[in-house]
Amino acid sequence: AGIGYVRIRRFGERTGPELDLALKDLRKKGLSKGIVLDLRDNPGGLLRSGVDVADRFLSENKLIVYSMGRENAAPRKDYYAAGDAGDEKFPLVVLLNSGSASASEIVAGALKDHKRPLLIGEKTYGKGSVQQLIPMRATQNQTQLRLTIAKYYLPGGECIHEKGIQPD
Repeated sequence: AGIGYVRIRRFGERTGPELDLALKDLRKKGLSKGIVLDLRDNPGGLLRSGVDVADRFLSENKLIVYSMGRENAAPRKDYYAAGDAGDEKFPLVVLLNSGSASASEIVAGALKDHKRPLLIGEKTYGKGSVQQLIPMRATQNQTQLRLTIAKYYLPGGECIHEKGIQPD
């Protein structure tokens, strides 16, 4: 009935291009009234993929997310949308639950801060930390330490870590 449904299960290297194909297919089938973006039980994945997905639904130069830690270790880094005004013309609903974490929360939070979607479901998990993998020389780099070096912040300045995102 003119409403498209897209489910993203994880944020990997090909999530952005796969979303483009799905949206193109939906347009061929008559997408005209809006999109339901399902991020339920999506544990996240690559930050870049989350930024790419949010970018598909925001116009150019809108802040998607920023990370910030200690100035000498992880200074502030901003991620902006490169989309165009056409990316904000159709209605959008995002489905969330307590299994939606990390990159899922970045997408939902960025879109919410820009008053783009209606968020439906449950409060999200609340994983807004940036980790760096450090190979351990003592084990010939076969063991790695995952060290939290920064946190993610939504465009409005809110840190989602341990708070999550409340649906509408």
